[in-house]
Amino acid sequence: MFQKDLLKDRAIFSDGGGSGLGRSMALRFAELGARMFVVGRREEPLKETCDEIRRTGGAAAYATCDVRDPSSVEAAASTADQQFGRIDTLVNNAAGNSWRAPNRSVPMRSTPLLELF
Repeated sequence: MFQKDLLKDRAIFSDGGGSGLGRSMALRFAELGARMFVVGRREEPLKETCDEIRRTGGAAAYATCDVRDPSSVEAAASTADQQFGRIDTLVNNAAGNSWRAPNRSVPMRSTPLLELF
């Protein structure tokens, strides 16, 4: 359906790229010529994704990263930039949506939601 080189020379940064939809997207984008930089919390799935991309002739690298930690994201983005010289596209796929209980009890109408966590 797509030209084989549709994403040629594009550097894509994908969080959650070691498993599930993130892995599937990374593999497909690499098939279309993208250089993939995948991040996630667990190193082994990231390594496996990159190994599979490289086996088929693609370019891939990874870093462990927790998207809930801004300094971790900054470090991973810096590593991706060093690896590929730029980041052209971000695939925001990680599920950094763990539930936490509010740290205090307040009426919802009077407090912005983000202040509750």
